[in-house]
Amino acid sequence: MMEKNRAVIYLNKKTAEEEQDPAVLARYYSDNGAEEILVFDCSDTEAEHEASIGMLKEICRAAEVPGKAGGHIERTEDVKKLLYAGCSKVILNYAKQSNIDLTKEVSTRFGKEKIAASVDSSDVVSAPAALAEEYVSELISMEELKPFKEQLRPLNCNMEWPEFKLGPDGLVPVVVQDYRTDEVLMLAYMNGVLHGLDLQMKNGDTLLDDRFHELKADYVISNPPFNMKDWGAEQLPEDDPRVFGKINKNNANYMWMQHFIYHLKEDGKAGFVISNGALTSSNEADFDTRKKMLEQNIVDCVVQLPDKMFLGTAIPSALIFLDKARGERDKILFIDAGDFGKNISKTQKILPERDITRICKLYHSYKQGKKIKYNKKGYSWVTAVSDVIGNGCKLMPGIYTGVKEEKTDREANEKAISDLKDQLRKQIEISLQMSGAVFKELIE
Repeated sequence: MMEKNRAVIYLNKKTAEEEQDPAVLARYYSDNGAEEILVFDCSDTEAEHEASIGMLKEICRAAEVPGKAGGHIERTEDVKKLLYAGCSKVILNYAKQSNIDLTKEVSTRFGKEKIAASVDSSDVVSAPAALAEEYVSELISMEELKPFKEQLRPLNCNMEWPEFKLGPDGLVPVVVQDYRTDEVLMLAYMNGVLHGLDLQMKNGDTLLDDRFHELKADYVISNPPFNMKDWGAEQLPEDDPRVFGKINKNNANYMWMQHFIYHLKEDGKAGFVISNGALTSSNEADFDTRKKMLEQNIVDCVVQLPDKMFLGTAIPSALIFLDKARGERDKILFIDAGDFGKNISKTQKILPERDITRICKLYHSYKQGKKIKYNKKGYSWVTAVSDVIGNGCKLMPGIYTGVKEEKTDREANEKAISDLKDQLRKQIEISLQMSGAVFKELIE
């Protein structure tokens, strides 16, 4: 949203704190995976609108992805100005009758491919439905453009509150250390206040400056940065107690894992997000650490996540669950949820509650030793640790779950093959007839 040449948050929720340079933002989004830039002009006056046209030109020059713009459109001339500014499409506001009335005229003049329309819901278009189908190339749901904070859902824990170990003050003790910045600490602090947690918080480089070196935790939960390069491995002391494997100086994925494992109690559990590449990395250091994790028998479950789960990165990811109290259990549960998820935009998916419940229920059943069918092709498989080690210590779920078996209709397949044969026979006959006619024409 743009007002007076500054970017503001969604529609009527404009605050000075959110104002930023639109061209700078457009370049940032373009450089970080955005597929397109949408700009809505919130100008109140004609003079402000003219100034916004100038800023829109800067936005289109700054971004290397298509730009679409809408807002303050009253006549055909306004559409022309937006297109001349460099927009790939102009967005008509279908909440305004005047914009609906413009549809046919501007689509005929500039082309259907240049016209989009915004609606309150992607699945409800009332009176102008036929008009939009004939003259509009794209419908944009305003529901999907609300701030992401309005789409976020609170994390729901499947453990009962009494299961958590409380401190002397009756609060759940939680330890937080941020990596280099204060932002996560502030979010953690707010969460702690809201949920009644006794937070111990310190700032510092988690990998190089472990501020809680004596801590042993019941649970470790983390979403560490993926594939950190040049993370300062040369600064680690040779006798760092967290390290039990080799160190990859060019990628910190397995240093994060060793950090988590070191801080677990003897019966502690950990759950964290990791990039897919780390599950099968053939780097000597990564392989060595992964093999030792398997030999320690602490890998309990690996879940392959759908793509587009995180706004900040398109890197495919997975969840790893560790348990240092597995005892005699010598198998790992692999779950491939790569086909799960629901698209909420072109670049983001969420896991619906039913998918989360399905995954959690299967893992809980596995932890409780329930006698159910775990081996389902294409979804889940229980594999012996020794087999995983024998398979190059690879932890990618799809390697063990395989591909879902599709039921085939033999009669339908045979009929389809017969029809194709008949079609091919006819084509050959036509080809021979044409060849004969051409040959006859040549020799006469």
